[in-house]
Amino acid sequence: MACTQQCATDYLRNARQVLIRNLQNFPLITENLYQRKVFNEHEVDALQAEKTDFNRARFILDYVTNKGELACYELLKILDITRERTLHPDSHHWISCFPFREDADIDYTVGTKPCLSYQKQLEAKAKSISGRGWDQCCKHLQDKTRAHGTFIPLVLDTDADLNSAQNKIKIKNRKCKKCRPKKLKSFIPVQTHKLSPEDLLRSHEKEILVIGKPGIGKTAVVLQMLSLWSSKDNRKLDYMFYFDESAFTTVSNLISLESLLFDLYLKPPEKDRKEVLQDIEENSENVIIVFDGISTLEHNPILKKIIERDLLPEAKIVITCRSEEEDEFLFADRHPCRVYVKGFSEESIRTYLTQMIGSTPEFLNIALNNQDLISLCHIPIYAFMVAYCISFNVAAHKHPITVTEMYVHILRQDLKKAGRKNAEQVDKYINDVKGQLRLLMKTAFTATVQKIVNIKDAVSNEIEITQCFLRKITIQNTPTSVNSFYAFLHSTVQEFFSALWLLGNPGEIDEVLQNCLTKEQKHMKHVIPFLCGLLSEQNLKLLKNLFTEDQIRRASDGMFTKVLNTFLQPQPNGQVGSDDDEVSVLLFVCQCLYESQSPEACLLFLEKMNYDLDLSEEDLDPHQCCAVSYVISQSREKQVHLSLEDCSVSDTGIQMILRFKSHFRDEPSTLCHVWRSVLCCEKPRDFTALLDICGKEMHLLVPGEASMFRKAIEVMSQGSEKISLHLHCTEDTQRFSDDLCNVVLKALPYVKSLSFSAPSHMEVSSSRLKMKSLLKICVHAALYMKENIQVVVPKVAVLSEHDSKDFLMDLYSYVKDYEAQTGSSVFPVLQPLYRSFPVWYTMSNVWSINLMERKASHFLEALKVQTAKKPVNVWGWSDEESEVRSFLPCLPYISQLRVLWTGFYEENKISAI
Repeated sequence: MACTQQCATDYLRNARQVLIRNLQNFPLITENLYQRKVFNEHEVDALQAEKTDFNRARFILDYVTNKGELACYELLKILDITRERTLHPDSHHWISCFPFREDADIDYTVGTKPCLSYQKQLEAKAKSISGRGWDQCCKHLQDKTRAHGTFIPLVLDTDADLNSAQNKIKIKNRKCKKCRPKKLKSFIPVQTHKLSPEDLLRSHEKEILVIGKPGIGKTAVVLQMLSLWSSKDNRKLDYMFYFDESAFTTVSNLISLESLLFDLYLKPPEKDRKEVLQDIEENSENVIIVFDGISTLEHNPILKKIIERDLLPEAKIVITCRSEEEDEFLFADRHPCRVYVKGFSEESIRTYLTQMIGSTPEFLNIALNNQDLISLCHIPIYAFMVAYCISFNVAAHKHPITVTEMYVHILRQDLKKAGRKNAEQVDKYINDVKGQLRLLMKTAFTATVQKIVNIKDAVSNEIEITQCFLRKITIQNTPTSVNSFYAFLHSTVQEFFSALWLLGNPGEIDEVLQNCLTKEQKHMKHVIPFLCGLLSEQNLKLLKNLFTEDQIRRASDGMFTKVLNTFLQPQPNGQVGSDDDEVSVLLFVCQCLYESQSPEACLLFLEKMNYDLDLSEEDLDPHQCCAVSYVISQSREKQVHLSLEDCSVSDTGIQMILRFKSHFRDEPSTLCHVWRSVLCCEKPRDFTALLDICGKEMHLLVPGEASMFRKAIEVMSQGSEKISLHLHCTEDTQRFSDDLCNVVLKALPYVKSLSFSAPSHMEVSSSRLKMKSLLKICVHAALYMKENIQVVVPKVAVLSEHDSKDFLMDLYSYVKDYEAQTGSSVFPVLQPLYRSFPVWYTMSNVWSINLMERKASHFLEALKVQTAKKPVNVWGWSDEESEVRSFLPCLPYISQLRVLWTGFYEENKISAI
C-alpha cells in the first residue's frame, strides 16, 4: 500500500477523467510498463492497435487498474519520473501530491528506444565536433600526448554597462595615456564573475548571445557547452544541435525543421524519423540549438522561424556573434542573455601555453615573460599561433623564434583563414590582397604616430581582410544615425603593421628614428624591433609578395648603423639613448639585434660598445636574456665583459646567458653577480641547474651579505656532489670576518676545492691570499670550535693544496704572530694536532724548512712537540752566521739532515755548517 489513507488504485481512478485528456507520449509509457512487466507483449500489441490517443489513454488506465495495486503504483511512479514527457503541465501538481515510498533506485526509461538511440547518436557527434578543434591544434604540435580536449577557462561577463560601445571607446582612449607595460596588461581581462560554459548550459535562459571580437574564444565557449552536454548522464532525454557557417556552404535553402535537423545535421534511422521529430517538437524545452558565427540566419526561413519562436518555441537558442552584430539578433520582443567573451585571463594564458609547449620550459618562459606576447595571447587564436610557432622551432632545433616571426606567421594564418586557402596558396593570396594590406599598413602607421587606437573613416568594412585584424565599434549618436570606429585587435598588431608600412616606405625611416628620441614620439620606438625583425632573411621570404626588391634594399641599407647611432648616441646627461626608463637602451638595442638575427649587426654593436655590456641594476626577463645571450654569442674570437651587478634574473634567463660564458672576458666576476642575485632572492630557485651550468662551481664575493652565505651553505648541503667554492675578495683579508670564517667552516664537508682571488689593486697573490685566509679560519676554529679542531685543520690543510707539514709550519708561524698581537692563547688547542701529525698527513715523512720563508725558532717549537725524531730537508740558507746558529737547537730532534742548496756560495755554506 502506498498510503493507509489512499492507495494507488484509488488515486488513479479518482483522476481518470482528467488523465484521459492529459496523458501523452504513449510509446514512452508503454515501454516503461513493459520493462516493469506490468504489460506483456500481447497487451503492448493491443495498445498499439488503438487508433486514437483517447482510446490509448483509456486502454492504459483500464488495464493497469484491473491489474491491482502494484501495477497502479508502477504507473504512478512512471508518470512522476517522466512527467515532462508523459503528462500535461496541468497534471504535474497532481502527480507530485501522491505519497511515494522511499524506493531503491530503479532505472525507468526517460525516452523511447528510437529517441534514446538518436540522443546517443547526437552525443557521439557532439564529442566528435568538440574534439575536432583540439585535434586541429594538436596536429600542429610536436607533443601529441598532452591532455586531450582540455578547456582553458575564458573570461565571460554579462554586465552590459561595462561592455557598452561607449565604454569600450573610453577604455581604449585611456590605454594611450598609460605607460607601455600597463597599457599592454590592460588588454588582459580580469575574471570578476565565475561564469562558465557549464553555467550557460544549465541556465534557464532561452536565448543566449555569445558576443566577442574575432578569435576571442566564442566558438571555444559553445564547443565546451557541446562537450559538457555529450558527457552528461542519461537520466534526461534532450537534444543538442550545433551549426556553424560551414554547415550551410552546400545548402541553398532549407524547407523544413526535419531537413535542418536530420538531413543537414544528423539522420536517425528512417523508421524512427517521425517518432523522434514528434518528440523534439512536443518537448522543445529539452532542445538546445547552437548557431556559431552564422551570418545568414535572418535570410533563411527555417532559421528565422526558430529564432522568432514559430518553431520549437521552448528551445534554448545559443548564437555567437561579433560585437558589431549583437544588435541584429533582437529575438522579437524578448531580451536575450548577453554573454561577452573577453578572452584568456593571465592565469589562463599561462595554463594554455604550459599545456601546449610545457615540454620545453626554456622557450615557455621566454613567452611567459614577454609582455607583448602575454598581452597578445589573451586572444586564444593568437595564443595558439604563439604556441605553434614555438613548438615548431623547438622540433626543428632552431633558435627561439623571434617575436616578429611570430607576428608574420599570425598575419599569414589570418590571411589563410580569411581567403580559405591552404598553405601552398597563401603567398599568391597575399599578392592578390596586397593593396588592401598596404591600406591597413598606412592606416596603422598614421594612427600610431597620432597615438590613436580608434580609427574613424580610415578603412572600409567592404575590404575583404578588414575583419581579420580590425574590430568595428558602432555608437548611436542620434536616433537615426551612428558613428563607426575601427580598432586593431591589439596595439602590438597595430605596431607590427606600422613596421610593415615603414618597410614599404624606407624614406620615412630616418625621420621616425629621430622622432623616437623626442618626448612626444618616443612611443614609436616600439615599432623599431618589428622593423629590424622584418629585415631578417627568414621574414623577407615570407613577405616577398608585399614589397619590391628596391624597397627592401633601401630599407636594409645602413639600417642597423642608423639604429645604433640613434639610440647609443651620447645625451646631455651623459647617458645614451632616449629618456624612456621602461627598459634600458642596451636591452632595447639587444632586442632589435635579436629580432634581426644578423651576426654582422651584432658585431657592429659590440665594437661600438668596446665589447663591454653593463646591465647593472636591471631586471632581466627571459626574453631579454635570450636577446643578450644571442648578441654575446656572435662575438666570435673576442670576449665580452658582461656586468650583472645587482641584477634580477630568472633561472631560465641565467641559463641562457651562462650558456655562452666562454665568451665572457671576466667570467668569475659575472658568475659572482649571478650567484649573489640568486642566493639573495627570496623566491625558490633552481640551484641544481645553476650548479650544473657552472660546472659544479660556486662563486661568491667577499665580504658579502650574511644571508647570501647562509643560503650558499644550505644549497651545498642539499647537493649530491661536492663543489668547487671560489671566494673573490674585494679587500684585505684582515677584514675577513668571523662570520665568514663560520661560513667556510660549515662549508668544509661539501667542498672539494677552495680558491681565493684578489683584485689587482691588492698587493698580494691569489695563492698567498688563500693561505692567509685558511690560516685565519684555523685560528677561528681553535678559538670557537675546539671540540672539532682535529677534524677541521686536516680538511683545511687538504684544501690549501700544500704539503701538510708545510701547512703546519705556516699555521704555527701565523698562530705565534696572532698570539703576540692579541695576547690570546691559541697554540695549546692546536698542540695535539702536531703530536698526532703522522696519523693524518698523507705525504712523505720528511719535514722540510725554507729558512728564507720561516723562522727557525718556529720550526724548533714544532719539532719539540713531536714524539719521535724526524728526517729534515733544509734549504734557503743565507751567508749570515746567526741564521746557522739559530738552526742548531733543532739538531737534537732530527734523525737525518739533508741540506739542499744551489748557487755561488756553496763552499762557504758547507764550511759554515
